Amino acid sequence: MQESARTADAADGNARRRWLGLVLGGQHYALAMDCVTAVFRQPPGQPWQLDERHLEVVAHEGAPVFLLDANEVINDAASEHQGEWVVALHSSQPSSVGLRVASVAGPFPAIEHQGKVTHHEQVWLAIPQPAFMEA
Repeated sequence: MQESARTADAADGNARRRWLGLVLGGQHYALAMDCVTAVFRQPPGQPWQLDERHLEVVAHEGAPVFLLDANEVINDAASEHQGEWVVALHSSQPSSVGLRVASVAGPFPAIEHQGKVTHHEQVWLAIPQPAFMEA
């Protein structure tokens, strides 16, 4: 029975994907797991002030991860640099990039429908790929 439900979903173009839930500025977002390279907890440090823009770099497994402003990853997201969770992302850049979030959930399987996914009765805004990767 479950296999036929998956087949029907795939036939409709709504294949089940794995998502990582992010809480950012009080909003719930679901980022496609194929965009994520790592998730780790690291309390915020003091960001450097460069050209009126905060730039924070954290180390993960000995490599730098440059933290982007949330709105560079999720269109129209509130800027946030206070969260203890760091989500590192796949990037075409030679260095790793990521963002800070207040909390994470998952990963969890769900089907995207009209730009949203539902997990444990919570509706999450679906982010199939980070904004900086969009053409």
